[in-house]
This record gives sequence, C-alpha cells and structure tokens, in this order.
Amino acid sequence: MRSAWLLSIPIVVVLVLTACPEALARNTGQPEIFKQGRPAAPPRPKSFDELVTEYNRLKAINTRSSDLGRVIRYASSFKKPRVIDWLLGLYRNEKDSYLRRTALTTIGNMRTREAAFALRELYNRARKAGKDSPDAQMKTYIVRALRSVAEFLPLELLVALLKESTSPHDRSSIAQAIGKIGTKEAITTLLENVGIDKTDPNMKRYGGRYTIAAAIKNAAANCKNEETITWMIEEVLPNRKIPEAARVALLSGFAARNQRYASVQRKRREAEEKRRKEEEARKRAEEAARKDPNVSPPFPAPPAPAPRPAAASQPPKPVPASRFVELLDDKSSTIRRAVAALFGMSDDASMIPTLIKHLSERDMTTLVEIILALGRLKAQEAVEPLITMLSKSKWEVKAAVIDALGKIGDPLAVDTLKKYLNDSRWQVRAAAIEALSNIRSKEAVTALIERMRKEKGRLLGDIARALEKLTALELGSDARAWADWWKAAKDRYVLPREVSRSPETANPGIAQGPKTEVIPTYHGIEVLSHKICFIIDISGSMSSQMRTAGGGTGKPGQPGQPGSPGTADPNKKKEEEKKKKEPIFKGRKKRVQPKNNTKIEFAKAELINCVIALNTKVRFNIISFESNILAWQKRLVTASRANKQSAIKWTTAMAPRGSTNLGDAILLAFQDKEVDTMFVLSDGSPNSGQLPSPDAILNEVRRINTTRRVVIHTINFSGARDFMKRLAEENGGTFVDY
Repeated sequence: MRSAWLLSIPIVVVLVLTACPEALARNTGQPEIFKQGRPAAPPRPKSFDELVTEYNRLKAINTRSSDLGRVIRYASSFKKPRVIDWLLGLYRNEKDSYLRRTALTTIGNMRTREAAFALRELYNRARKAGKDSPDAQMKTYIVRALRSVAEFLPLELLVALLKESTSPHDRSSIAQAIGKIGTKEAITTLLENVGIDKTDPNMKRYGGRYTIAAAIKNAAANCKNEETITWMIEEVLPNRKIPEAARVALLSGFAARNQRYASVQRKRREAEEKRRKEEEARKRAEEAARKDPNVSPPFPAPPAPAPRPAAASQPPKPVPASRFVELLDDKSSTIRRAVAALFGMSDDASMIPTLIKHLSERDMTTLVEIILALGRLKAQEAVEPLITMLSKSKWEVKAAVIDALGKIGDPLAVDTLKKYLNDSRWQVRAAAIEALSNIRSKEAVTALIERMRKEKGRLLGDIARALEKLTALELGSDARAWADWWKAAKDRYVLPREVSRSPETANPGIAQGPKTEVIPTYHGIEVLSHKICFIIDISGSMSSQMRTAGGGTGKPGQPGQPGSPGTADPNKKKEEEKKKKEPIFKGRKKRVQPKNNTKIEFAKAELINCVIALNTKVRFNIISFESNILAWQKRLVTASRANKQSAIKWTTAMAPRGSTNLGDAILLAFQDKEVDTMFVLSDGSPNSGQLPSPDAILNEVRRINTTRRVVIHTINFSGARDFMKRLAEENGGTFVDY
C-alpha cells in the first residue's frame, strides 16, 4: 500500500500542472509574455515601462538568464535616451556576464547617435582599465556592439578598433564599416592593414569571408565619389608596392559594380521588349477582331508598368573599362586575369579590339579569361581569330574558345564546332555540345544525333538537353528514337523560334520513342553519368522534419510514403531483423523507406536507392559534410556489389551534427579529376570552412569549373533556395526544391 501511494504522487503532480499551466509558468519563473509553450513570436511589451516592470518581476522570482535576456533585447525597439540609461545600469550592476553582454548588444542594436556615444565612452574606459577590471573583460563585446553603430563613429576610432581587435569577425565588420565611408583616408587605412589577417590562425577556418580584402572590394563596388574612384584607378592600381591581394580586390569590386549595372540595364531592356511585343500582339488581335466578328476580342490591355525605383536604390554608375586598359600589360598574371574578367562583365563593346589584340597572352588562365570575355561581349569580329586558335591550343583553351563561339552564336562556326564533337577530351566535347545548342541550325541537330549514337555517360544527357533546346522535343537519351524521328522529319522540319516544353504543341504528330534502358534517378534527376560524386549535408539542421512533398522516393508525410511516421509495421519486426542479416540486394524489389520523417533519413533512403540501382559501369563516391568533411573513398570506385554494400553501410551510419561546410566538400570533390557530375544536397546556407558564404562558393566554383565543366545538380531541403538554384544553373545542372 505504501509503495502504491508513493507511486501515485508524481501522477497527481503532473495532472495538477497540466490542468494549471499558469501555476507551471509561475513555478518555473517563465516570463509572462512567453507563456503557453514558448511561442515562436511572443507578443512584445507595448511600452518601455511595461518591459521594465516585467523584467523586475522575473528577476524577483529568479528566472533563468536566457529568458531575462529575451526581455532585455526587446528594449532596442524603444529608441529613447532613458532606455540607454537603463541598459547601462544593467551593464554596471548585473553580476551575470550573459546579461551584461546582452545589454551591450541591445545598446548597439538601437543604432542611434546616443547609443554610439555611450558605447564609445565604455570603450575608452575599458582601454584605460586594468586587465582584471570588469570593463576590460568585456572589451571584446563592447567592440562587437560598436560595429552596429559604426556610421556614427569617427574614422580615427574605427582605425584604432581595427588594429586592436583580435577576432577576425570583429576586424571584418570594422573594415566593412570603414569601407562604407568611401574616402581616400578610409580606403588608405584598409590598404595599409590588408595583410594583418595572414598571420591569424583562424583565417584558414574562416576563409575569405573575414578578410580586409573583402572590405576593399565592397568599397570599390559601392563608392560614389568620383575623385576617390579616380585616385584608386590612377594611383593605387598601378602601384606595385600595394599588396597584390588589395589590387585584385579593387579590380573585383569594379567588376562587380559594372556587372550589377549591366544586369539592371539588361533586365530593363528585356522588360521593355516584352511589353512592346505584348502591345503589338494586342493591337493585331484587336485589328483581327474588327475585321472578323467571329474572332474573339483580345484580353484588356495590361496595367501600366510600375514606376522605376528611386535614384537612391539604383546601383552605382559603372566605371568605363577603358580606364583599365594599361593594366592588361601588368607584370602580374593575376592582375591581368582580373582585368580581363572586368572587361567581360562591363558590357562595353569598345573593348573588343583590345581583347582581340591580347589573344597572344602567354599565361593560360589569363588567356582563357580573355576568350570568355569575348564570348560574353558577343564579339562577332573575334570569330575568325578564335577559330584560328583551335588547331594549336591546349584542350583548356579549346574548350574556352568553343564556349565563346557558342555565346557569339555565329552560324559560320557550326562546321568548325561539329569537328570537336569527336575530340578525345570529354570537356571539349561537352563545350561543343553546349555551343551547338546555342547556335540554332539544322546541321547542329544532325551532328548531335549522329554523336548521340557513340556517346555514353553524362554527355549523353548533355546531348539530349541540347536537342530538346533546339527542337522542343522530349525524347530523352534514346539515340534510336532521335534518329528515327530525324530520318522522317529532316527534309520538312523547321526549327521553332522559341522552345516549347510541350512536344505535342511544338511538333504535332511526333511521338516520343520507347525507352531502351532503365535509368536510375536521384531525387527525380536521371543519373546518366558514369563518374559521379554525391555530396550530402549532415549538419545539425538535417535532423528537423521534412515539411513539403518531394520528388524521387515519393511525398513525405503521407501514409505508406517515405517520411511517413507510420510507415513501419511493428508486426514485421522479426521479419525485418531477419532481413538485416541477409545481403542488402537479395530479393530487393521495393525501395528503401526512411525510418522517420526527418530530412537526414529521407536523404539517406534516396541515396541508398540510387546506389542500389547504379550500373556496374558507373564509378562513384560519397562525401558528407558538416563542420568537418568526410569522404567514403579517396577517389571514385566502381559500383560493384561489394562497394555498394560498403556505401550503403556508410550512408546508414550518417548522423546529423555540426555546421554547414559545403564549400570544402565541393573543393574536395573537384580534387578528383575523374568526376564529371556532382549531386549536391543541402538544407541551409553555408556558414563555415574556407568558403563560408554563398558568394564565395559561387565565385570559386566559377573559377575552377571554367575548364573542368563538371555538371552540378542541386537538391535543396529549404534554407538556401536562391543559392542552390544559382549553383545548378551556372554549372549546367538541374535544381530540385523541396
């Protein structure tokens, strides 16, 4: 009886607390505004007095520091001097270091002149205080708070902060603040300190994101003072005493500036052209309706275009590329390459003769950049010089020339490009396939279909996409179907002006050919390549639940589909235990299902199903990434039974942890020269490693993949949609979004 009575006490307590959530909130010190299970967006205090009252109440009942900190942070929305006085009082009087740090951060988040003055006074006091004083111990956090109010601080103070800061994060933020000032003095300060990060042991971990060179690049990209721009071009860039990293950063900033302006102008021209065509079509329809009463009247005219954005939101004016011509003869090949890239991004056709003149460049990487710049500028006068280069160049230069000819789009180049569909280097053949898809010609269709019969692996898919782009047909990678269709349609066929995704609409009466081979898929993407690297995100966020319907293995969250909580049947436990002891491929008819509805289990199941289906001719590898990079094998291996078994066992053991170091995983995959296709799966924006930001990854992949021509397919599990889409689009891949 006594033991039964003791066991009943916890049950009674749970029932009472469940019935009285207010009592539970009071007993645990839960803030009044955060009751009911910690809502994601709790109601904010309506006034500063209400906030102070709530803080004092929670403090009196010994509420934990994290909840008190949430109340403190709300104070930044009340931008009044007495709020700063209250926060300074917390900083001086609180013994809890977490609350003192939160008070400093909140003062910085107010972003007012008064907040800047208060933090500046604290910083001066911390500098004068002894090492063991409370202010000196909080100096790092005072600096971090000052970053938020940098626009209200004098340059002298920012320079002092830059030199005294020990954290690369702090130095980067302070350098960015200095760069925004945009004066000669500010940029000179950055140039003088550009080398201080080289000795920092953390720079290998943080990569280019936290360097002063990045601040110099942004300063050049956003500077609006013409006198300062002239000084940077005429005095800084030619000065070889300036560190090369700083000069390259300036050129990269000017290139980004010109590219941004050219992109805005291009989009504006495209929008105007689209409106013009729609207006012409509407007028033709109205005229037809007036002449024939049986013709339906057109839709009403579209609304007037939205007004152009204000001048303040316009990108800075471009810097004429002609001002950098002399740097094409600089002794540094890195500088010459940066200038060539700038010319290609500037959309300035007047630079074409200068680039053609420098086609005799000896440094291969610089020459490739010059050739690609001619392609971006669609330099028709460069077609003959480029064709002449093909017979005597290395394969890297050949691929670049072919790529440029495709972008220029001259039909006279088709006969030359067809020859390189049979080149020994697959990268050259890949460039020729893409180039022919850009030059709309029936001869290109004939050449691609003939090559499809001989090609294998990834390039088979490249040819299928090129033919689809030219003809609007969707016959896949079936060479026989394409050949049969072209034999019947060649004489009477006219290439469509605009590609339609519907083959029935674009080519009525043409049926799709039968599939002669079962092709494995990965998240709905056909796996045609024979040299594949799977790159899988196993960061901590992959442990969260799948929220949307997916492609390859079905729709998570539905009964009987992967990701469904009720997929497993407890009555079959013995049968499953028996299957675990058997080889993974014995009697395998059904697809592997995820154990639960988490992202990591869904990703593992899809990868295992794809590995099982791989042909034995395929060579593959798997790389998982979190804070660290883990590779299943050092290089690609054949998809034999033993290797598949090993890969599945390795995949099954993957567990989510750490941050998102995607950049290092991609760099590791590029180190294997065999790889021609990557599948990248991630659920968040990159935030660590040598390439800790989306822009850093895109720029580095663009540099490496100019000649490698690796196709990168991306699968996004929420979190970084725009980045993952760009990564696929810029590298010839398919983007899948969950």
